[in-house]
Amino acid sequence: MFMEPMLMVRREHIFDDSNYIFEPMLDGQRLQISFIDNKARLFTRHQYEVTSQYPELLNVPLHKPADVVLDGEVVYVNPATGEVQFDTLIERYRMTKAPRIRDAVKTMPLRFFVFDVLYYNGTDLRDRPLLERKQLLGEILQNNDVYRKLPFIEKEGGKMFEIVRQLKLEGVACKEKNSVYTEGRSDDWVKVLHYQFAELSIVGWRKSAPGWLVQHPLGGHDVMVDHGIDRLTDKRLQALTEPIAEERDIVRVAPGLSASIKYAYLMKDGRLKGAELIKLITHTSNNEITDNSAKPLRLLQA
Repeated sequence: MFMEPMLMVRREHIFDDSNYIFEPMLDGQRLQISFIDNKARLFTRHQYEVTSQYPELLNVPLHKPADVVLDGEVVYVNPATGEVQFDTLIERYRMTKAPRIRDAVKTMPLRFFVFDVLYYNGTDLRDRPLLERKQLLGEILQNNDVYRKLPFIEKEGGKMFEIVRQLKLEGVACKEKNSVYTEGRSDDWVKVLHYQFAELSIVGWRKSAPGWLVQHPLGGHDVMVDHGIDRLTDKRLQALTEPIAEERDIVRVAPGLSASIKYAYLMKDGRLKGAELIKLITHTSNNEITDNSAKPLRLLQA
């Protein structure tokens, strides 16, 4: 049984509100677990079945036998550092051969953080208030080494955001406490992301399609900016640069244009996850800096 997931809309700033609960956002994969007739099936938010990829999730720790549909986030937590690592989760997700998956259950074990229950013993719970569903979830699900009920606090979004900042998590999910569970995006659920910031030099652009190279923040390989750039914005950026060389599909440009960006974190392969352009900065001949407004861009968002 699969139920279309409820999705969040984005908001820039955290807030306190007694009508909301606040949960930490974990950088993993949204997952729905259908546990019917003592058999588990796992689905992504796009309804792709991934039951075979995550065998450690098949034993749902209920206090007593029941048919349930649970909504949550599957993550990999590094046992040495306690950090949530999206890259390792994706490595697990892409495994298809049973022997590799069996080995990975031991070497790269996953955890499932449950934040909602949508169905219980024949009853569709989606029209029940969120806090009522949370209460039922607390009654029916046990925590163990694999399954955890996702913690939340009421009213104090700022407090949760500070916890997220200290733990270097993805952000805060802000949910109206009496919200029903609806399909698709809803203003009743909003997310406030925890960003890092950097000013990076633009070093080139791509000829075949909109795409920009920016200098890596740690001095590694240049990072291609190629998500969310329309052609009008692309042409406008090109006009601000001075080409100095060509390398196949890339035009290298002279120093002088920087991008002020915000991003979630640096991935193991060098990409900047979830990054967006805040503003362009042109360095003129007398070293004055001029800000140029631009449509938000994304850097290879995973």
